[in-house]
Amino acid sequence: MDSLLRDPKKKAFSLTYVVYDEGDVVGMLLALFTLLPIFAVVMYVTLIVRTRSLHTLYAFVGQMLNEGANFLLKHFFAEKRPAGSDRDDPGMPSNHSQFVFFFCAYWIFYYTHLYRKRKGEWTARQKIEAAVGLASVFLACTLTCVSRLYLGYHTVAQVLVGIGFGCLFGGSWFLFSQTSITKKVLEDFAATSVAKLFYIRNTHEVDIRGGNTQFEFDNLGRMLKRQ
Repeated sequence: MDSLLRDPKKKAFSLTYVVYDEGDVVGMLLALFTLLPIFAVVMYVTLIVRTRSLHTLYAFVGQMLNEGANFLLKHFFAEKRPAGSDRDDPGMPSNHSQFVFFFCAYWIFYYTHLYRKRKGEWTARQKIEAAVGLASVFLACTLTCVSRLYLGYHTVAQVLVGIGFGCLFGGSWFLFSQTSITKKVLEDFAATSVAKLFYIRNTHEVDIRGGNTQFEFDNLGRMLKRQ
């Protein structure tokens, strides 16, 4: 591997490329967390194909726009990465930090919004599941940011600025989803022949208390009983 990287004709695929010290168990574990954006994209695509949810597609579009904004910001600030980094592209703000905290902010805002609308209907179990799920997302996103520092890819300032922009864009994209214009655009698109052809549904206001999973579970149980 080292001989390949020293070859000037060879170039690493930066999207999944991460280096840690040999024998460093902590570095190896954090290297997995630094790949969280890749896992998130796979999750988005899987959910979109599986559920045909227009809201998930909306969130994914926002996530990709956030990536475009990060590209522009990096070239605007044009700040180098810390000494010793094996990357030569700009480091301000951290792309990973901005990505994961867009994800974190958007979905925390979204589920908090649903909870406020229906908190009187939730059972204790459902509240615990929601709290554990959101806490897990926050922890994973935080560890991703820590990995960028530990592995030497960014400075503290680059990570913090990335977190700030991620939260700003994620929160703004959620607030934009609540405007009457956005709701009407989503509803109108869900009614088009294209959306019906691909079974795309507007599930923006689906209850967190089980949603499609609970619906499918209950209906599958009834179907099995009839057989």
